[in-house]
Amino acid sequence: MFRQNRQFNNRQSNQRRKSAVPQGPRVVIHLKPDFSLSESRTVKFSISLPVAGQEGAYEKTVVEVPKLTDDATAMQALHFTREFFSACETMSWTTGAKRFEKVKQVLEGKHKDVLLTYMNAEASRSVDSFQDAMDTILAEFFEETVDYEDQMLYLRTGLKKPSTMSPKEFATLLEMADEYVKLIPGAPDDSAGLTPNEMCQVYLHAMPKHWQTNFTNAGKNVISETIQSMRVYFEAQSVQDPFTPRNPSSDSHAEDRSHRNNGRNRNFNRGNRNQGNRNQGRNNNYRGNNVNNNSHNHGRVHANSPCPLPNHRGHTISQCRTLGHAVGNSRNNNNNNGSSNSNGNNRYNYRPRNHESNVVENQGNQGNPQQPPNGESHLVEFQEDPQDNFAILETYEAEIEELKPEYYDNETVKSTDTSFKQVTQEESLPLLLVVTK
Repeated sequence: MFRQNRQFNNRQSNQRRKSAVPQGPRVVIHLKPDFSLSESRTVKFSISLPVAGQEGAYEKTVVEVPKLTDDATAMQALHFTREFFSACETMSWTTGAKRFEKVKQVLEGKHKDVLLTYMNAEASRSVDSFQDAMDTILAEFFEETVDYEDQMLYLRTGLKKPSTMSPKEFATLLEMADEYVKLIPGAPDDSAGLTPNEMCQVYLHAMPKHWQTNFTNAGKNVISETIQSMRVYFEAQSVQDPFTPRNPSSDSHAEDRSHRNNGRNRNFNRGNRNQGNRNQGRNNNYRGNNVNNNSHNHGRVHANSPCPLPNHRGHTISQCRTLGHAVGNSRNNNNNNGSSNSNGNNRYNYRPRNHESNVVENQGNQGNPQQPPNGESHLVEFQEDPQDNFAILETYEAEIEELKPEYYDNETVKSTDTSFKQVTQEESLPLLLVVTK
């Protein structure tokens, strides 16, 4: 109970500790664009104006205004507004009626519906009414006054130049962000955005700390400098003293994580192989302790390896092969007829009888001895000393005397014992089939 209460209190303290962490300013619009300018659809407007002092000469001016689509972001809406007002100055769309006419060509979907609804409710076509109509469209993306104040706080206190961004690019984005914030609904008409001194101050504090120190040590200050002169200074600073971030880049983190994961995977696979080898060793204990794991002995057969034949235990391949030669020689001497042994019936098979007869191999297969599957042979030829054959045979029979194999073939049974002919057909089962895989 005490432990549960302590855990509960720890959770409460952790929540209080997390809530006590100061939060940064709310970001209404980020510094970097969240859309691609090259992929934006635009509408072209052109006008031909007479050239002053040249009778009959005209100058053609073309502008492109991006469309405001249904899936546009808040930054795209501000970009559209900025580009349209710039086109009004370039194309001399000075009246409210002209602006209403042109803006309908670049609005799509719900944004165009908002404009048409406003125009139906408002009969005036003045410049002020057009500005009010544009604020109505932007109100779909922003909360009036609140978003402007939060964005200004973000620009003044929350900006830091990314390590991969040049001072020139950062200055361009900062100036663009200052123009965007002036278009947010609720912005003051006369004092919106950053002042020139504020712009320089924000730009300076967004730079690395030692760059700021070098700027001060060089006798410079934000009052006597402009944003353009500061951009030139910090461009030179970035070449002479490149900024190296304290923390590795995200790519380095990803690479380190990849290496760690690869290491864990290798260890995991190695553990699986070891576990598999241990399991294999437990499963193959009946064959003896001389069998190594599959990764070392796969495809290798040694003379001292345990005999792989079914029901063959307690002897090696060498002993099994030697015993086979000894048995074959003994049968050749007893039969005085090599024909019965030349057909492959001198093969041997030691197995417990379990109160059942041995099976004699079908004579129809004498011409085609049975081959082991997959072309693999379980017997390996080794050179043995013929003088040791019978000594090994006696030792082997003494070790596994519970097998006590008997050897028969068809001709021997017919010539030595006629009592089998009196047995019924059901009882006359073959006695022994010498099978070798």
